Amino acid sequence: MKLKPKIFFILKLFLSSAIIAYVLYNYINIDKFLLSLQKINILVLPLLIILPYLTRIIIAYQTKIALLPFQIWIPTYNILKIQLIATLYGIVLPGSIVGGGVSWYLLSKDNGRRAEVASMLIYLRIINLMVLLPLALIGIYFEPQLKSYHLESAVLVLLLLLTFMLVPFFIHTIANQFEAWLNILLELMPVKSLAKRLLEANRNVWNAIKITGKMSVSLQTQIIAWSVISQILVIITINLALITVNIEVPLLTATWLVALLTLISMLPITIAGIGVRDFSLIVILDKFYAIPAEFAILLSTLLLFINVIFFGAILGGYYAVTFTSVSK
Repeated sequence: MKLKPKIFFILKLFLSSAIIAYVLYNYINIDKFLLSLQKINILVLPLLIILPYLTRIIIAYQTKIALLPFQIWIPTYNILKIQLIATLYGIVLPGSIVGGGVSWYLLSKDNGRRAEVASMLIYLRIINLMVLLPLALIGIYFEPQLKSYHLESAVLVLLLLLTFMLVPFFIHTIANQFEAWLNILLELMPVKSLAKRLLEANRNVWNAIKITGKMSVSLQTQIIAWSVISQILVIITINLALITVNIEVPLLTATWLVALLTLISMLPITIAGIGVRDFSLIVILDKFYAIPAEFAILLSTLLLFINVIFFGAILGGYYAVTFTSVSK
């Protein structure tokens, strides 16, 4: 590691440790935690490995077909390996965004099509988020614990806006117009250095959207459909994780919990979201469902073991050592 990454890693490690120490000291009764650990539904555990693995295969296949219009052919299994390696790097580097950078490097390493691969990965991230958010909003709309907040109208407006935001993916003249409007707004910013970076980010995002012009409507529909399927599998997995640790909540709660956990995974402030995820689950599950902190921390630990330790450290570590080429 160079000096800056070392310092950044140490800071993340310190923050994760500090939050965990605070949680353990203020919220967790060790005896109650051990008792909740004994009550885990062991029969469900295999599904918590199988379903996330199947989800990753689907995302790998989605990436494969998205690259085909650019004459980039990579086997699905190799893309899966790259995703797992990216998960490994995402444990210690700044959030899942850096994991995307690792994926970009490995996917474009042999073919040299860096611009196309980068644009496609941004496009897929946008699509997956735009599928995830409506599902989360549906969960919020039907969430009984949120009825007193009267969020129904706001949720419906957001759903309509997200639906409207899909239009530029299919009509590129609208994409050009949106990009021009945002450029005008960003150029008005008083801090020119920040404006320059945001203008570049805006250009990259809209290039990723406009690159879909090389895709048929049928292919775009397939990509969106695979996003929907993968997100539904993630929601089912979270529901099964809740069942495993004996947390009883409404079925649709998992839809917005997935969105929350996804946003936490993107934060570059702790190691693999450790600490932030634990504290967030404790507060939310207690506030809305009066779930004891011991069960919330058990849920967070279970998700940590599956996503970070098993898929990231173990499988990702193995493929990081053995991986040679995307084409082999």
